[in-house]
Order: sequence, then structure tokens, then C-alpha cells
Amino acid sequence: MTDEQLNDPLGHHRIIDLAAVKKHDREWTPAYYRNIERGTAGWFTWMNWLLACGALVYLATKTHSAVLRVLAGISQGLLWMYIVAFMSSIRIEPITSKLYQSHTILARVGQILWAFAFGGAAIYGIHIFIDHVIDVLRVTPH
Repeated sequence: MTDEQLNDPLGHHRIIDLAAVKKHDREWTPAYYRNIERGTAGWFTWMNWLLACGALVYLATKTHSAVLRVLAGISQGLLWMYIVAFMSSIRIEPITSKLYQSHTILARVGQILWAFAFGGAAIYGIHIFIDHVIDVLRVTPH
């Protein structure tokens, strides 16, 4: 697989290489800490985005404001598109290379379906999470 095929539209590599072998702790330890740092920062970035979208949805529902509904819709749409783009850029090696070598459209369709499903699940998850938070806040005495 060429570098061009492994790049997402923004030029990022998101490769999960199942064939890579690390035999010693000196190989695993730096990779482990690097992934923890990146993963943790990414997690909290995504949580901020989810909470911001959820807050907009909640406020739009509570106030019946057309402006907030538009902002919530745009925000959810942009978040969904970002998640789809992110998930469709993930390559699991050597599986992805073998699928691309077979020149089947099945590889790309499967990747796109995975990304769309994950994006939809994230948006649905926002609504479930915010509904749960609202229910907890209603029950909690002030």
C-alpha cells in the first residue's frame, strides 16, 4: 500500500499495525506512554465537543429558541462529519493493505459504513448522555 493510500484527506496517518512486533520493554514503553498521552488528550477534546453539543441541544430544547436549534443542528452535523472523517482514516494493517490489493470496492464501502455507524452512534450517545445528566440533576436535591 502506498503512502498516498494510507493518508486521510488531511494527510494524517492513523495506522493500527497488527503485524508490528515489539520484543523488548524498551520498545513497548515509549510507545505505551506516547499512546496514553495522545489518547488522553484526544479523549478530553472529544468530551468537550460532546458536552458542548449536548449543552446546545439541551438549551435549544428547554428554551425553544430557533437560533439555538440551528446552532445545535450545525454543531451536531459538523461533529458527525468529523467523526466520519476520523473513523474512515483508520487503517488496520495488514488487513487494509490486503483488501486494497484485491481492488475490491468492498474494502472502501466497509470502511465508510463503519465510519457512518460510529458517527451516528456518537450523536445518539450525546442525546442519551445529556438526558441522563438532566435526570440526575432533577433528582439531586439542591
